[in-house]
Amino acid sequence: PLWTGDSFRQAKVQEVEDGYEIMPGARIIDMIGHSPGSIGVEVETDDGVAIVTGDALHFAHVALSKQNPLVFYNDRLATQAIERVLDRADVIYPGHDQAFRVVNDKIEYVSKFEVTLTAITADRPGLSFSQEPGLGAWRVMPGVEEVDGRVSSAKIPGR
Repeated sequence: PLWTGDSFRQAKVQEVEDGYEIMPGARIIDMIGHSPGSIGVEVETDDGVAIVTGDALHFAHVALSKQNPLVFYNDRLATQAIERVLDRADVIYPGHDQAFRVVNDKIEYVSKFEVTLTAITADRPGLSFSQEPGLGAWRVMPGVEEVDGRVSSAKIPGR
């Protein structure tokens, strides 16, 4: 949308590359694949290396499958980005899930999951709980060829 461009023109935008140090102990990690230009932030902490991944690794189950079910750009690069995070991170902060570790090929959440629903009862019409897993089928989004054509002149690792 037009407002997106205006937002960038008004903001102080600085292009960064993989390894760019934001501050001591915090640097950019390329996570291209989910979308062109995807990045994460790798931070050295007392508990080891933490990586904030955004949508490039948005749920813990994506770490186990190593396949992002919503790829808007390049499936091979998306898988490589996930593998890179798994190789480097002690703790992963995904875009749509709680912080977790992968221990012996199992998800271990950093903190206990708790949800409180107020003013709602389990018998409310339309309320249901499913035991089925979330997104399953992995796919590249339609129109990716068009996106690939627009960014083909950009410097993108692995291409």
